Amino acid sequence: MANFGQTSGTMYRVLPESRLWQFGYGTMLLLVCTLVCLVGAKLFARTSLVLAVVILFSTLSIFVSFMFMAPFSIPERNIVYTGFSWETLQENMWPMFTSTTGPDGAIQSFQTVFGVLFPACIGILAGASMSGDLEDPSGSIPKGTLWAVGSTFCAYTCIVVLMGGSISRSTMYTDLSVLQD
Repeated sequence: MANFGQTSGTMYRVLPESRLWQFGYGTMLLLVCTLVCLVGAKLFARTSLVLAVVILFSTLSIFVSFMFMAPFSIPERNIVYTGFSWETLQENMWPMFTSTTGPDGAIQSFQTVFGVLFPACIGILAGASMSGDLEDPSGSIPKGTLWAVGSTFCAYTCIVVLMGGSISRSTMYTDLSVLQD
């Protein structure tokens, strides 16, 4: 909805946004997920492979955009993209925890920031539940898990360094969808 809503869409403004429409979108998505689960493990494995390919291309597009995007700024949305520069990286290098936009105004800490990153890395372990498809599960699961954790850590670290060296701190504070912009 954030990208395609009629009034608040940032990319294409085509989808209706009322409460009932949002309920309908959620219901349709849950029905698709339910059908995939009911049909069986083979369809789930195929679906997860397609999803993995989409995620891989999305992640690669982040790296490509950092290489080829020219510096720009959009003052009315407080977006400043400098292209990779050591000055921007030095400004963003050390933590400067600030209050949240929530109602309590609590100061962010390492724990709250880690709480956002941690679930993104833990989803890797879901692949172990598909061990029935492997010839040697006792050898493949540990190797696959370590490769998945290592490659995810490297990709996330590279993205964080590229963002820190290319995007102003104020933009990262105010624009939660900065990679889409």
